[in-house]
Amino acid sequence: MKKKILVVDDNTAIVEVLNQFLELHGFEVKGAYRGDNGLALARDFIPDLILLDVLMPGMTGHEVCTSLKQDDKLKEIPVIFVTVEGKEEDINLGYSLGAVDYVLKPFNLLDLHKRIMFVLENNNGHKRKDS
Repeated sequence: MKKKILVVDDNTAIVEVLNQFLELHGFEVKGAYRGDNGLALARDFIPDLILLDVLMPGMTGHEVCTSLKQDDKLKEIPVIFVTVEGKEEDINLGYSLGAVDYVLKPFNLLDLHKRIMFVLENNNGHKRKDS
C-alpha cells in the first residue's frame, strides 16, 4: 500500500510541485491551501505524514498542529513543518507543538525526500488503522 502524505501550504505552486514530486516517488498525495481545510482533509485522508506550512489563512500551521495532536485519531501522525519562519524561537515552537522535523524554505526536493523517508521508516508511533 502506498504511503499517504498530506501537503498543507497556501502557496499553490509549492503544493503542486510537492504533489508531483512525491507522486513520482510512489506516494499517494493530497493537498490543501488553507490550515482549516488541511485539518479537515487530515481527518478524512488519515495520512502517514503531514507537510505543514506555518503562515496560512484559516488557521496557522501551529494551530493545525495543536489540533492534530489533541485528536486521538490524528495525534500520532508525524508533522514536518515546511516554512520560511526560521528564527530559533519559531523552530523551537514547532518542535514543542509536536513536529518531528522543521524544514526551511527554500528547500531542496531531494533533501526533503530523504527527511520524509527517514521519518516514515523510523516512526513507530503512528499505525494506520487500515493497514
